[in-house]
Amino acid sequence: MRTALYLLLLLGVFCAAIGIVMALAYGLFLYVAPIFKDAFGLSFHTSRWFFFVVLLTISSGLCTSFYSLAKANDDNYMIFLSFALISNGFSLAVQLFRMIVHGFAWIGVELAGKSGDIRAVQLLSMGFLVFTLLNFVLCLSILREEKLSR
Repeated sequence: MRTALYLLLLLGVFCAAIGIVMALAYGLFLYVAPIFKDAFGLSFHTSRWFFFVVLLTISSGLCTSFYSLAKANDDNYMIFLSFALISNGFSLAVQLFRMIVHGFAWIGVELAGKSGDIRAVQLLSMGFLVFTLLNFVLCLSILREEKLSR
């Protein structure tokens, strides 16, 4: 049982790290956007949807980590697991909605306009969707198991 908690802690840290790296990359793109516009004619746009997904990813990772720590200490751990599930669910819903609106390369289209609709960004967006889906299913199955064991 302790091994599962350690793995969940690592998953939470990994998920939060992905979110932080995405937030830093977003900030860097916005910071260097004038340079790219002058040099290459590319413009980057702000995206509230992308930033919302990044914040949900960070909160999901933190809540998953706090769940494993609270479970190990026999504290009130269900609240953290519930928040992780809600964060993953909202993130999944937003990603699916933006994919319906902009296509599979929604991240690139949101940030760079039509020039962001390339194959690499499509694969990145679909990979991130699969990661969020797996995280959601994992949190849902853990929550179900916790409810059954009570």
